[in-house]
Amino acid sequence: MCTHLIDFQNRKLKTFKGTYGKKGGRVYGVYDEGNRTFRGFWDKPKAKKKCSRKKSGLSYWGKIEFRLSSNEDSFTGVWGYCDNQPSRDWSGTKR
Repeated sequence: MCTHLIDFQNRKLKTFKGTYGKKGGRVYGVYDEGNRTFRGFWDKPKAKKKCSRKKSGLSYWGKIEFRLSSNEDSFTGVWGYCDNQPSRDWSGTKR
């Protein structure tokens, strides 16, 4: 399981972007306020698996799906590499 603090911004605008970790990790995508769900992408300058195409200028990225807790201070979800379906656990707290 991967656990990180993430700084989410502009949730009320139905989009989000944020950072995680200490090595330039980013998350971004769309927020569904009705069910507190984020769907989008992560990227960082270096990761275990290099994708065959770049996204946002980086070769290391993947899909994410998060759901905020009812008090919106933490999340659980899944992530994956490149265009693969997310299946790896990811949880954390909001900064």
